[in-house]
Amino acid sequence: MYQKINRMLVNQGWIDVNADWRSRILKRRHSDHCPIVGWNTKIPKPSSIPFRFKQAWVQHENLREVVERSWKEPLHDAPIRKVVKKLKRLKIVLKEWSWRVYGNTKHHLKALEDELENILKEQEQNPFNSELHNQEVEKATKIQAVKDVEILTLR
Repeated sequence: MYQKINRMLVNQGWIDVNADWRSRILKRRHSDHCPIVGWNTKIPKPSSIPFRFKQAWVQHENLREVVERSWKEPLHDAPIRKVVKKLKRLKIVLKEWSWRVYGNTKHHLKALEDELENILKEQEQNPFNSELHNQEVEKATKIQAVKDVEILTLR
């Protein structure tokens, strides 16, 4: 039997104090429970998120070439300002390169998880279908690969 068994329970007092609170039930991943995430809609997203070098980039074969190309591009300024300007330019180049190479992993991951969810629902109707089992294993492997890149990206 496939069903959501998790719920978020609050009373009227909590709702009165936290009127801007929203929650979402996420998809199950490693157990039969669905995690619940909550947030306050009045807390704004930061406007200037600092640049962070991603650990996943180090493992990509083209990183060195991208950095060298950006760094070797000529700039005419005082030596100390050259370094600062080259670093600022490299930051932009790396952000654009990362988007091209890794894309939007959240959307890609969600699409894969939706596909896996559909396969699991089909398996409930046909539990002995080996093709569905193979599809499940394949999707789960792809999901794990995307998560591995995402974990490296967060470091």
